[in-house]
Amino acid sequence: MNRWGLLLLTGIVIVLAGQDSIAQRASISLDLATELWHEGNFEGAYSLLSRYRDKEFGRSFDVDYMLGTSACQIPDHRERGALFLGWVLYAYGDKLTQEGRDTVAAEIRRCQSIIENGNGNDARKSPPRDNIIPAAGVRALGKSYFWIDPRRQILDDYRHVRAQSISIFDGYPIPLGDRTTASDFQDRFYRGFKTRVFSRFIISTKSGHTDEQLRRLNSLLERFSDFFSREYKIQSLSYFIHVYLLPSSEELSDFARNGNRLNLARFTIAYSSPSNLSMAAVIPSTKFGSLYHELFHLLVKSNFGDNPTWIDEGIAALYEESIPNSNGFMGAPNWRGPILKRYSDLIPSLKDLIEQNLLARDVPQSTRDVTYQAVLAATARYFALYLQDTGRLSDLYAALRDFGSFESATGFQDNLLKVVEESAGQPIESLDADFRQWLARVN
Repeated sequence: MNRWGLLLLTGIVIVLAGQDSIAQRASISLDLATELWHEGNFEGAYSLLSRYRDKEFGRSFDVDYMLGTSACQIPDHRERGALFLGWVLYAYGDKLTQEGRDTVAAEIRRCQSIIENGNGNDARKSPPRDNIIPAAGVRALGKSYFWIDPRRQILDDYRHVRAQSISIFDGYPIPLGDRTTASDFQDRFYRGFKTRVFSRFIISTKSGHTDEQLRRLNSLLERFSDFFSREYKIQSLSYFIHVYLLPSSEELSDFARNGNRLNLARFTIAYSSPSNLSMAAVIPSTKFGSLYHELFHLLVKSNFGDNPTWIDEGIAALYEESIPNSNGFMGAPNWRGPILKRYSDLIPSLKDLIEQNLLARDVPQSTRDVTYQAVLAATARYFALYLQDTGRLSDLYAALRDFGSFESATGFQDNLLKVVEESAGQPIESLDADFRQWLARVN
């Protein structure tokens, strides 16, 4: 084991000892790359990491941070490393505390200094990790409802849920087909739930759902999984996804604290945890929209873990309220629309939303800033709805995914806007104007 403990990604790909699988070999290669990185063997680490990034769940902060800092120590890759670290700072902003962002920014400056002064390849200057791992380690994204009724407390719609520990690997991902282990795992760790094991999902409920309701939910999750795979070219996972249905926010908070060691924000109604491929939500009946939202967050990590928050959250939220069609599903207007209507003066320009990745920030605590955070999330969702309705959503998503490759990421703010403009077929100012006119019509 490397000396700073398990990486988030390592936890995702661990399997039962003795099983000869691609995932197990991938985990070993990541451990070796990490050891080489710590030892200052940056060329060896770079060689392994650049290949590992194409594996299932390979595009993660841990991998990309080590890849970028390794490149900065190799003469032929230094400029690419500096540019790539700029993408890392941008794309993973929601996974870092301010301290973490400052650390990555310092590494960018250090890399640029190496380029200017040629003082690289010093193993004693191995990039610091101790302060970044807690910031970027096990963390879940939670979703809370935002009420605009002034008689009720205003709640933030977009809230990070930080774990108390980075070593939370609540069981291990169970390979598809291993139904016996799946059933035994639930019986051992989550007593009190009614559990049914399906082909790709393990669904456990404390909300009194019938077998027929669980079968219907499984069917919907299967259909959404297939749709996401087709529409966004998301890799199909080789492990079970654990789904937990709770009757109330209080029960969800208790479950998160006791089962996942997570402290949820008050009134959180759903969260997902890539560290153990699980999602949990307040589902007292048969309205499952929050699960489709969290399912996208989980699946997209398989081959686009550096998905910028504004498009990741926008697409995930798009399917909270959706209708089936011949292609799969289409998002429809939902409760986020009234947020934008009431707080229209707070809607950011698309240029600001994209350039600054505005959602990728720690959630402020003041009422106005909490309201602004809800407006940002609603803007991201309705921008995704606009792109869907104009037939450009999946193309833009693919362009962003390709832009985030190690070979493509460049001086990212200006070039990222160009990617958006080229995909949309119009300048960002024109796109923003069209979006606002469309919003006025549908909202």
